[in-house]
Amino acid sequence: MRVDFADARLRDTCASDKAMVRAFGAVRARRLQLRLQHLRVAETLAELRDLGGRPHELTGDFKGSIAVSLDGPYRLVMRPLDANGDVIEPPIDWGSVKAVVIDGVVDYH
Repeated sequence: MRVDFADARLRDTCASDKAMVRAFGAVRARRLQLRLQHLRVAETLAELRDLGGRPHELTGDFKGSIAVSLDGPYRLVMRPLDANGDVIEPPIDWGSVKAVVIDGVVDYH
């Protein structure tokens, strides 16, 4: 799956193990690395359901986004993209999503 980032700062942080640990702490950085690796090896978003992290669609202010658990209340929040790079509006067909844009690591609880 193609993984894009909402901003350059997040992309640069996630490109370096050292920067991830500095920004998120060792435990969260390790889980974030794992979740990003899962995204990159999956062909579609539906495959994430088999890889752990309890992926789920969000509602309310985050409607249209998908979250995957990291540690404690923190989630990796992303939006699905279509083949043209446009954000897919709900309802989301998880089996057809082959690209996502990472919005951030969020505690939205």
